[in-house]
Amino acid sequence: MFQKIKNRILNYLFNEFKNHQNNKQDQYIRWIAKQFKKVGSNFQLETPYIINGCKYIEIGSDFVAGNRFWLDAIDHYRDQKFNPEIIIKDNVHINHNVHIGAINKIVIGNNTLIASNVLISDHNHGSITKEENNIPPKERPLFSKGEIIIGDNVWIGEYVSILGGVKIGNNVIIGSNSLINKDIPDNCVVGGVPAKILKTLE
Repeated sequence: MFQKIKNRILNYLFNEFKNHQNNKQDQYIRWIAKQFKKVGSNFQLETPYIINGCKYIEIGSDFVAGNRFWLDAIDHYRDQKFNPEIIIKDNVHINHNVHIGAINKIVIGNNTLIASNVLISDHNHGSITKEENNIPPKERPLFSKGEIIIGDNVWIGEYVSILGGVKIGNNVIIGSNSLINKDIPDNCVVGGVPAKILKTLE
């Protein structure tokens, strides 16, 4: 009898603690959402996460991101200054362990689905020159080849890397483990390193 009562008390205390932690987390997520330049309804964000530069980020409605989401709008690095912009449109669902980083501009279109372990970055450490090659990578200036524009209805598979200076069209499927370093037209399936068109969907 005593053991049953003890178990009930422990279960009650555990559930109360869990509810308290969940309430605190919900409050913090609501606070984070208010820091963005713009955010729509139904904003969902799993913990843990890293978000920097909220004032440069716009997020549409029905946004979902899994845990270990890293969203980085970088306005300075060492003595460099930037004007980053990240725009995530409506109904974007992002899986676990995704890193999106901008010193330039990144736009992610409506109804985009991003699998786990994806990198979307418009910048590098250095511009890959002979002179900079003698500088330790972390000390090289950040360099962007240009903005990244991702269209609507795009499905990005696991372990994909999308680099700066590319435009991805609408209705595109990007196969797992692909590297995107050139523009991708509408309505196609791409894959590979670097990615090539595998099939057109028109």
